[in-house]
Amino acid sequence: MASSHRKYDPKDKKSILEYAKGLVGRSLRQACESDLEKDNVQVGKGRFGNLLEKYYFKYEPNNDMGPDFPVAGLELKSTPLQPNSTPLKPKAKERLVLNMIDYMSIIDERFETSHFWKKNKDLLIVVYQHQDDADIWDLVIKHAEEWVFPKEDEKVIRGDWASIRAKVVAGNAHLLSEGDTNYLGACTKGSKATDKRDQPKSKEKAKPRAFSIKQNYVNTTILRDFVLRSVYLKKGQRIGEPPHSIIGKDFLLRKETFEAYIQEKFLPFIGRTIEELHRRFDIKCDRKAKNYYSAVSREIVKSILGIQGNKILEFEKADITLKTIRLLRSGRPKEAMSFPAIHFKDLVHEEWESSEFYDQLQKRYFFVIFQYDEKNRLVLKNTMFWCVPLKDFETIKEVWERTKQQALLGEYEDMPKASDRKKAHVRPHGRDADDLADTPGGERTVKKSFWLNQDYLQEEIAKYS
Repeated sequence: MASSHRKYDPKDKKSILEYAKGLVGRSLRQACESDLEKDNVQVGKGRFGNLLEKYYFKYEPNNDMGPDFPVAGLELKSTPLQPNSTPLKPKAKERLVLNMIDYMSIIDERFETSHFWKKNKDLLIVVYQHQDDADIWDLVIKHAEEWVFPKEDEKVIRGDWASIRAKVVAGNAHLLSEGDTNYLGACTKGSKATDKRDQPKSKEKAKPRAFSIKQNYVNTTILRDFVLRSVYLKKGQRIGEPPHSIIGKDFLLRKETFEAYIQEKFLPFIGRTIEELHRRFDIKCDRKAKNYYSAVSREIVKSILGIQGNKILEFEKADITLKTIRLLRSGRPKEAMSFPAIHFKDLVHEEWESSEFYDQLQKRYFFVIFQYDEKNRLVLKNTMFWCVPLKDFETIKEVWERTKQQALLGEYEDMPKASDRKKAHVRPHGRDADDLADTPGGERTVKKSFWLNQDYLQEEIAKYS
């Protein structure tokens, strides 16, 4: 097949975007065949993005601080879809990694003139279908589209960038975590766990990190938008209704952060009892039901936020989990906090920083907290955005390591306990004794999960009281 290469003007955004459209529905091998033959390229080598830059767009991959097409102001990025993605329900395989965070320069930057914003405010995103056993040259490109952040999302990203910068300014670059922020993350970069960099406000070295768009944002916003523009979306087809937005038009006119804007919605109801709120919002919940308190508290939260369904658009974008928490009069949570069931067959082959549990620990939460008062009434006490602080990961790692070791030994009844006081523990989390999980040894055991200890949660919640 002859190459479809035609010239484009790297200084003209329209020309670049039109040229990029020549990739859609084709693989790099098909789009660049004559050039591969000319250069005698050994196929199957290199990263997709580097090959895209060198053989289709005809420039050498670089680490320039500005966008890839500086005059046009356009930055080129590529990202894979999960192997099981379908045209109408695309799922990103990973977060979209942008540029490295320069700890030394970010402390002197403002968002509008930052290296991050200059480079990434206008993106050309090439989306390709990943296949586990396919040669990288044969992966089919599904979309090649310009992406500019919507104004309301840009404001959230500004806040995220400011949060990352604030940690560096405070000398805490070594404590950065993806759970600190909403849409824009600070993901780790580097081939070794021992890779470290200097930071300007502390002698402690920090892991190299890059700005990244979180995977859920890519799924719920970028890919959804691309599908709506796509030739795949024939007349009459639907891709499902988006979750309900809790950001109003006033958000852009106000100075507060995304977090403050959400928490402000709860302020008029702080100190009200569940019974008062039940009546106030005319909630249909059976007061005699065993799960009354968990059910009515969820409905109260939905009423305060003004949502009809079970999903919140901005929380979906940011991968924020909404949790209602009940505190005893002492301030101790009534329950420990669970994570999804452990996949023991995978756990025994994992390393800590690439483990499923490590990834779960970096999630962000929005806690809506109720507490029993002296009359044993449940009262809306507080709200808080929270993630596990990075400084606590080492202690929790000990729980994970012991769990892995016990799984390797086949000792599923002797897992880390809450009484070990390691901030987390392992215990059953199945529907009943017959809800079983596969083990590496071929047996089956009662499903178990990691849980955060009640006393640890109490300490963390108290910090925000």
